[in-house]
Amino acid sequence: MRKILTALGTTGLMAGLMLGAPAQAQAVEAAAWECPTKSVCFYTGAGGTGQRCAWPGAQNDPDWRSGDLKCSWAGSRPVGSLRVMPNAAGSVSHYPDANYGGGRTCLTSGAAGLQVSFKSMPRVLSHKTSSSGCSV
Repeated sequence: MRKILTALGTTGLMAGLMLGAPAQAQAVEAAAWECPTKSVCFYTGAGGTGQRCAWPGAQNDPDWRSGDLKCSWAGSRPVGSLRVMPNAAGSVSHYPDANYGGGRTCLTSGAAGLQVSFKSMPRVLSHKTSSSGCSV
């Protein structure tokens, strides 16, 4: 079953979403919503807090636990929040299983980016970005 969520406009916080989350080489503790320019960041805590995994630009990752970029907490902790920096991606699809499996959740980013906190989300082990938004 596909779940598609759309967030338009600015990087306003969307709280209470019921769904499912990334890092650069190693997870790091980040200040609230800290994320490198033109990157997609996943956090263990709500409000962009806790450990962060970041992927630069529109980089897809079929398995957060292996490959060039690894997220040390992937598989053992759920994603608490997600930030898409401006000009990083038009949308981000994330999946609970490696190799884009287990169902898709897609979030669309506005021109100013996107910040989302999740009330309850399962693990995320892979993601894809797109410049064209979410498609059914």
